[in-house]
Amino acid sequence: MGVVTTDRVHRRQRIEELVNFLKSSDKKSNIGAEIESHLTKHVCILISGHIEQSLKEIILEYADIESPPWVLRYIDKSWARSRNMKSAVIIGILNSFNDDWGTLFDKWIMANDRKKELNEAIEWRNTISHGKESDVSNITIKSAMTKFQLSCDFVNFIEKLVHNELTKRE
Repeated sequence: MGVVTTDRVHRRQRIEELVNFLKSSDKKSNIGAEIESHLTKHVCILISGHIEQSLKEIILEYADIESPPWVLRYIDKSWARSRNMKSAVIIGILNSFNDDWGTLFDKWIMANDRKKELNEAIEWRNTISHGKESDVSNITIKSAMTKFQLSCDFVNFIEKLVHNELTKRE
């Protein structure tokens, strides 16, 4: 399922491009504060989507290798389209496949304020998408960059978690 991995890479690159655009001071002065604010909020929505879609893709890749096709189809069709991927939900999903995954993720997410950062990224997306943009006036380019780095670290962690499981079985 190399196509799925390509999707993750493409999403990550697109977010990186937007973050880099927002960071560049020469372009920043040309777009105006309001446009910059909207673009930063858009980046936050993309980051949340990156977290959700990457988790789904990694789980589907695992199921494609480890399960019969009907299980893969079931996971794909039953995956909720609008889940709030806060840390507790992610732990529940991971525990559905392997109790160790949930435990390892819980240990990882508890370090360095990751849980707060991840949950806040998901909250921002929910708040923005439900029309309450004024409730997230604390979103800055710097905070979006922090969330983006966390989303990349999250994807790397989940990929390694699943890879280690598959390696044990070889």
